[in-house]
Amino acid sequence: MSAFVCGQQTYNEIYAGLNAPNIYTKRAINTLTGGRDMSEVIDILYRLNIRAVNQRYESNPTHEQSIEHTGKRLLAKLCKLIDVSQTQFLKSLECLRYQMTEGNVPETKEYKQLGEIIDAVKTSIIKEIPEYAAAHWD
Repeated sequence: MSAFVCGQQTYNEIYAGLNAPNIYTKRAINTLTGGRDMSEVIDILYRLNIRAVNQRYESNPTHEQSIEHTGKRLLAKLCKLIDVSQTQFLKSLECLRYQMTEGNVPETKEYKQLGEIIDAVKTSIIKEIPEYAAAHWD
């Protein structure tokens, strides 16, 4: 597996998705944000992404200088509330989580909370499928 620091588009899609919770994702998103400013949440996720990449390539930490681009700086570049579909939000979250699977990052509460959001977004997508709505309950 190779690990990388996710790009601006991925973080922008995550930022937009986190800022547009629906009834299925709101609780999981609130757990992750915990009342923190969204720029702080993006900063935490970005730093964890960098930590995972650095732990993956510990003998040659190619992203050491990337830590200077904090999530707040990244957010300042992005900071657009774009329209992002639930499907794209899910794909971006899964990409980020996959890039954070190295070292001790999976042990962090934010990594685990990211998994909860992914599950909530999956539920949100499934609930919108007409076949699900038509499926028998009992």
